[in-house]
Amino acid sequence: MLTLYRTAESATKTLDKSILGQLSAEEQTGWTFLSSRTGTTQSEYARNMEVTARTAQRHLAHFVKLGLLRRVGRGPATEYLKPEFLKA
Repeated sequence: MLTLYRTAESATKTLDKSILGQLSAEEQTGWTFLSSRTGTTQSEYARNMEVTARTAQRHLAHFVKLGLLRRVGRGPATEYLKPEFLKA
């Protein structure tokens, strides 16, 4: 099922409160950025969020741990995709 939101902020506000409570303010901003996309790469996330590569890696790993994203691929080709956009 695909849900469309009127604003990117709406996507963050509709997260389950237990998940939202586990995200830092910076990660919530990151999730707002990701809400309009099917996924991202570490370098793309870092560039758009204006954070270091290490911070981007930490945020993306946390999103994966919470089940918000799935890691696909290895090395430089690694992508982080929303589960609803993965091929069955």
